[in-house]
Amino acid sequence: MTKCPDSSTDLAHAESFVLETPAVKRAMKGDKEAFAACVSVLEDKLYGLAYSIVGNRHDAEDVWQTAIFKAWREIRRLRTPEAFKTWLTRIVLNEARSSLRRTRRERPDDLVTGAVFQDNGERGNREAFSDDGAAVRQYIRRLPIEQREALVLRFWMGLPLKTVAEIARIPLGTAKTRVYAGVQALKRMMEDDGYEPGD
Repeated sequence: MTKCPDSSTDLAHAESFVLETPAVKRAMKGDKEAFAACVSVLEDKLYGLAYSIVGNRHDAEDVWQTAIFKAWREIRRLRTPEAFKTWLTRIVLNEARSSLRRTRRERPDDLVTGAVFQDNGERGNREAFSDDGAAVRQYIRRLPIEQREALVLRFWMGLPLKTVAEIARIPLGTAKTRVYAGVQALKRMMEDDGYEPGD
């Protein structure tokens, strides 16, 4: 079985480890263990992406499980190993969008919570999305979904703007605009309420 670095190591190194080994190529050929190894190094951040869109653990878990099933089913369609992270992120994002649309039809009065942008020493930690930073979530959940997605991809996932645009299937200029607008909207809301991080 392909071994990835321990999750406590630097995430960027772990991701590079996966992409620089034959693991993705083997996964593309139907190797389940290699696929699991590739997924594991991205799991926490992609779960966080799902949570930021759907707003609760139950739906986020459903999104994650469904996305991984779809990814495994379609892995042979992946064109290059280097595209694995972008490809899997798009699958998770699309599934989260679908889940959100279903939820809004079923529970139209529910508020959809957003992501917490923080690194509390446990990067990608699921609890960081679910239990901490309630004050910040109050602001994030008020953003339009397009801005919320852009901010999560850019800052939580740590993706360059070009990749954000690719995953969201929007022009680069649109991605830049959404990120900028989202950041400015957050600042305005926090300033209006006199909120400062750490309060």
